[in-house]
Amino acid sequence: MALDLADLSSWKVVVIDDEPENRGVAEYILNFFKANVHCEESGQNCLEVLRVEHPNFLLLDISMPRKSGWDVLKEIRADGEFKSLPVIALTAHAMTGDEERAILAGFDGYITKPVSPKTLIKQIKEILERVKSRGEVTNG
Repeated sequence: MALDLADLSSWKVVVIDDEPENRGVAEYILNFFKANVHCEESGQNCLEVLRVEHPNFLLLDISMPRKSGWDVLKEIRADGEFKSLPVIALTAHAMTGDEERAILAGFDGYITKPVSPKTLIKQIKEILERVKSRGEVTNG
């Protein structure tokens, strides 16, 4: 499948990752394809950020200090306003069973770091298509 280089300016994305380099790479790739990106270094104020930004989806690191991606996901799924927001794990966890654990916990997709421009957009599109085909999201 060839990478569709379409304009992704309709995408509004929040990226939460405590590592500046990882956040920067995701932001750079998404901005290159004209997506609107808002980055945060922690999940401490995630719900407030989501209420301000109204993203189509969230890229969320799992291993972060203070509040893990697992905890942030629980908060999101417990909130009526965002329980159907597509949340994609963007993580260095790449051991056998990690992806299944993330999906069972409520993540809509799972992307391992490091990411490349070619695969990041393709993987996001595939995940969003799966979510849309399940009828779980009305935006994005």
